[in-house]
Amino acid sequence: MPAWYYFVRPSHTSFHDLRHNKTSATPYHIKSLLGLGLKFCQTPRYTFENSTINTTLDRHQRDLWLKNYFLDEETLDNNDYNPRLYVKSSWTPPEWKIHNELKRRFKEFAASYRSLFVRKHGKSNLLPSQRIALRYLKQSKELIIVPCDKNLGPALIEITTYVQLAIKDHLHCRETYRQLTETEANAHGGRIRDQLESWLKKWKPHLLPNERRFIKNALKNPETDPISTFYLLMKVHKQPLATRPIVSCSGTLLHALGIWVDSKLQNVARNQHSYFKSSTILKDIVVDIRLSHPHKTTLFTADAQSMYTNIDTSKALTAIALYLHRQERPFQSVPSNAIIEALRLIMNNNIFRFGDTFWHQRTGTAMGTPPAPTYANIYFAIHEEDLLQEFKDNLILYKRFIDDIFGIWIVTDYTTDQQTWLHFQQRLNDYGLRWDVSDRLQSVNFMDITVRINNDRLHTTLYHKALNPYLYIPPHSAHPPGVLTGLVYGTVHRIYTLCSEVSDQQQLLNDFYRRLLVRGYKPSIILPLFHKAFERFNGIATKTTKTNTDLNDSIFLHLPYHPDNPKSHEIQKLWKDIMLHPKYKKHLNVFTKTNRLIVAYSRPQNLGNSLSARILKTHNGPPVSSYIMITDQEGAAER
Repeated sequence: MPAWYYFVRPSHTSFHDLRHNKTSATPYHIKSLLGLGLKFCQTPRYTFENSTINTTLDRHQRDLWLKNYFLDEETLDNNDYNPRLYVKSSWTPPEWKIHNELKRRFKEFAASYRSLFVRKHGKSNLLPSQRIALRYLKQSKELIIVPCDKNLGPALIEITTYVQLAIKDHLHCRETYRQLTETEANAHGGRIRDQLESWLKKWKPHLLPNERRFIKNALKNPETDPISTFYLLMKVHKQPLATRPIVSCSGTLLHALGIWVDSKLQNVARNQHSYFKSSTILKDIVVDIRLSHPHKTTLFTADAQSMYTNIDTSKALTAIALYLHRQERPFQSVPSNAIIEALRLIMNNNIFRFGDTFWHQRTGTAMGTPPAPTYANIYFAIHEEDLLQEFKDNLILYKRFIDDIFGIWIVTDYTTDQQTWLHFQQRLNDYGLRWDVSDRLQSVNFMDITVRINNDRLHTTLYHKALNPYLYIPPHSAHPPGVLTGLVYGTVHRIYTLCSEVSDQQQLLNDFYRRLLVRGYKPSIILPLFHKAFERFNGIATKTTKTNTDLNDSIFLHLPYHPDNPKSHEIQKLWKDIMLHPKYKKHLNVFTKTNRLIVAYSRPQNLGNSLSARILKTHNGPPVSSYIMITDQEGAAER
């Protein structure tokens, strides 16, 4: 057995077994494999490929050449720059424009850099039984691995059940989804391209140069696909089991237009009364409230039923258009007519594939598109303007995060309070959406915090769902260095930030420490990280915030990570000795304004990449279309 099996092996492993037939034992040590978590990185078979080294050096050389070429140019403020709308350039300065000393140094560095790497077989960080389980699951025609909603770990489920749930819970609704043939889907994709070209031609004069380039790049890119991908997340925290539909439209034809629309609407959404950015912001708002009548005060939450698909597209577009035109003065940077036309194009053309079937979302918010959350936020916020005014005497606080509402209710008149509360719920449902409203309580769970009333103040603490398996990345995962440090720092910061009571902080820190221990980490490794995290958190108030300008004197070396490759400090030393400041030579910043190298690692493939089947392939049992035919036949028989 490898050493890590005895010293850093997780003692806590789990997954959600959603199979209908659970009478037989879980096959092929699947628990041992899935219990590592879908983020567990497998050690690559070889330490490196020659093509990888060449790609790394080519990219690093181009970065150096660009810094040298633009050495004498002053940094200009680019008012139309938006990182979300950035189009990567492949232009490289000509060789004759680059300083000879820089070229000489890079040639020497490249030769020495290559000599650091020795190609050899990597030692697998999976046990033989786990490798058997991995092969079994990848080749299985009966089982599939699906991520769970709310980050509750992996689930094992039969492919037949997975497809049937997708059809029963979502695709069977003919009012919302219409099935297309492949020919119809491709023809629809062609029409989307034509409509996008027409939109760009019409509104081109009103777009900034970077916006035009970004949207035009999606049209010109031959790899851009007009068709999205549909898959499910399992809501294991719901009884009976429910599913969340996900449509991945990243890289599709309308994705670029969606990013542009979302960037324009964000400012509108942020100015709504109910808007808040994160749990941290909500916690800060809540703990500052002092209750004048605690005995009359209660807390409540509400959750929208299928918010996206239940928003009527035509009504929403009309309402948002009228709202934007009324608000032109505060939102002068928002080209209202262009945005409404773009939204209409996006919301009416959500085409996706599921296995070998193709679908068109006929109504509702186009799932998976970048502006979907902002669009839904603004639509319901228009209704909330009247709602909050009507119940202003009862609502001490009302905040909403897309389809989740948190509120503080105060009784103004005991004789009419129940009637007022029922009327509030009715008015909440008057805008085409249905909300599941909780009882009014002294303590509620909302997002990832628990809020409770304590005398005249509100207190918060971190909330974890009961089914959370806490599958932190084990120490023998082939992750780049720094992942554990980031995990500890981030979690400690989150606990201190979201918990208002010291006792809650201490309890959660102890729980987090114990969970890391059962995932295979040693006290000698994680205790120093905890102490550093405490020091960093306590010094946050005085620590200066880094700006993007701090990176202007840095250059990146992008490298796929392998645990058996040279360590980053070896690469750093080589770069400093040859590139940065060799003996009796000028400093590198004379040629490039560069003072340091950052080795930017990319992680290897993880179990989620290997097992989580967002795209159902031909080997995954019968095609999806066969289930559709059976469902249609059963429906016809019932009728």
